[in-house]
Amino acid sequence: MDYLMGIDAASFETFAQGLLLLATALATVVGIIIGKRKSNGKTPDSLEVAGALVSDKQGKDIVAALDNNTAAVTRQTDVITQSAEKVHDTIIDLRMDIARLGRG
Repeated sequence: MDYLMGIDAASFETFAQGLLLLATALATVVGIIIGKRKSNGKTPDSLEVAGALVSDKQGKDIVAALDNNTAAVTRQTDVITQSAEKVHDTIIDLRMDIARLGRG
């Protein structure tokens, strides 16, 4: 279909791309304006709710749990690193053994 309503395909494609670009720009501008209206100096409600629901003791318990989790993940990372180093060394040894067998 070379012509659509008397317009060749290349011109129609260029027109459609321009129209899409214009619609995207308009949607972006509207989104920015609406976003600014909603966030004028207000703190998010979720922070207010979280602050009201968590007492000081519960907050300290959460921090302690996160610290324990961090320590456990660090230990696990150390174990994985040591295991990876052992596997790496074993692979190097195997490569050397295979090279020796190939020589003869």
